[in-house]
Amino acid sequence: MSSSSLTTGRSRKRSVSKGEGDIESPPLRRARRDVLSCELETIQAELEHERSLRALDSKRFVQTKQRLEKQMEFAIEEAKDSKVLMEEMRDENERHLDQLKRAMSRTKAELREDDESSMMSPGALSEARPDVLKELNRVRILFAESDRKNRQYKKIAEDAQRKTKQFIQEKEQVRSVNKRVEQLETDLLESTRAEETISEKLKDWQELGEIKVLKGQEDIYKREVESLRSIVKTFDELPLTEAQGMKNSESAIAGGASPANIRVLEVSLTAVKEEIEVLKEAKRSLQDDLDCSVAEKEELQKKHNTVLEKFGKLRDALYAERTKAEQATERANEAEILAGKGSFNPEQTRVLHMGSNPLTVALKEEINVLRRQIEVISNGDKQKNKGCPSDVDPNKLHQRLKQSFKEQISRFREGVYLITGYKVDMIPDNDRYKFKVRSVFAEREKDHLVFQWPEGNHVTSLDLLNTEHAKILTKTPSYEYMTKFHSLPAFMASVQLSLFENQTMI
Repeated sequence: MSSSSLTTGRSRKRSVSKGEGDIESPPLRRARRDVLSCELETIQAELEHERSLRALDSKRFVQTKQRLEKQMEFAIEEAKDSKVLMEEMRDENERHLDQLKRAMSRTKAELREDDESSMMSPGALSEARPDVLKELNRVRILFAESDRKNRQYKKIAEDAQRKTKQFIQEKEQVRSVNKRVEQLETDLLESTRAEETISEKLKDWQELGEIKVLKGQEDIYKREVESLRSIVKTFDELPLTEAQGMKNSESAIAGGASPANIRVLEVSLTAVKEEIEVLKEAKRSLQDDLDCSVAEKEELQKKHNTVLEKFGKLRDALYAERTKAEQATERANEAEILAGKGSFNPEQTRVLHMGSNPLTVALKEEINVLRRQIEVISNGDKQKNKGCPSDVDPNKLHQRLKQSFKEQISRFREGVYLITGYKVDMIPDNDRYKFKVRSVFAEREKDHLVFQWPEGNHVTSLDLLNTEHAKILTKTPSYEYMTKFHSLPAFMASVQLSLFENQTMI
């Protein structure tokens, strides 16, 4: 009974050890799960980076597209104008040619008549008639004028062709930008699909690990049930009763060990040795599995460290790019603020001081008025306080007033710039002053408007002069405020709003 129970117990232990060898070790599953989660985080970070790059590229593409659309509209309008000019030139050339042909025919007829008359009445040679010379001079002048106009129209046609070529090049650039955006969208879709695939794979690994654990537990339970059944079967097959077994054991103890018992013990010892050998082999196999698991864990750890290092580099690069972008934005804001305040680079800019500045003259007149008021007040104080000396120095007072007026004018100019968003510079031109106005949201430095003070005493608005930026604005809906409502403030507000929308992409 004891030998059979030991044998069944050993077989149960062996089956349990085999079942544990079939189940994947938890550290290995945990390492694989960590590696997959790290790869998922890395792909998510790369996906976010690609999304941010795609957003920047799309914003730049929209801005470039809008700018090129405006340039395209402007080029189309110029092409139409040049076409109209070419047609007018052709009509005018035809008209001039007709006039020249008629003049030539009249001149030939007159010359023929003169020849006939001279042949009919030979005599001394005489000069040509004044009307004929006048007609010839007029024909020469018409020829020269038509030649000059032809050269002008030819130059206009060449400019139109050059602008058309430039428009075609910009169109090719837009097409390349579109291809770049499509490629980025394709990369983004591939990254999204890769992320979904890895997520599904991670879920499958987790489910597979849980299934393997459940299967291992089920195998262990089955083996335990089989071992218990074998033990019960062994007890059922015993021929002796409990009392007989007790008597035999007492007689065996009293009479000493019989040869049969010795053989049983030897068989049990042999079985135990075999069991020990089997356990040693199982131990060696488990040790080999453990070594393989450790090596695989180290390899996975190296991969994990590599992924972490790559993720760290990507994160550092992203932070560096963000820092550079913030620094560039700060520098741009500082440059814009300095430009709004009127600062400049003394190494690249030369300041020209006007000889007769109207603002300086007005300030001097105001200073003289204030000085006279101060003298009147000081004289009144002297009359009130006879014999009381004055402590006010006129030169210091003059310097303080100049400094005060300078600060107030600078503050007033900066306030106008911050409130309206327009930088206004006054250009003296005899009695009619000019004002150069540039918006803070202008795309280029040369995008400015020039207004001139109109003639007359009753002034309600300023005259808009012809500039490159003004030509562009006359073809926009904002110019209706000037043509339909004759409102300069509404026109300037509409222009400022459209420039702001173009800059901020509302």
